[in-house]
Amino acid sequence: MYPTTIFRPRCSSGFKNNRSAAAVGRLLMRKHGWKVGDVVTLRGDSNRLDIKFLIVGEIPADKLS
Repeated sequence: MYPTTIFRPRCSSGFKNNRSAAAVGRLLMRKHGWKVGDVVTLRGDSNRLDIKFLIVGEIPADKLS
């Protein structure tokens, strides 16, 4: 994470309490229809690697530039 990124307390506690927590960019969340609290699975092309993570926060689009 970037040291200048400030998360809401709920998001920060999500990182402390869950090893699979993730903060996702607002534009990516809109594109895929995700919301905070969703569990998302990233699948590798070999079907041997599936990574699940819980979305605990959103990174505002203006912070992405």
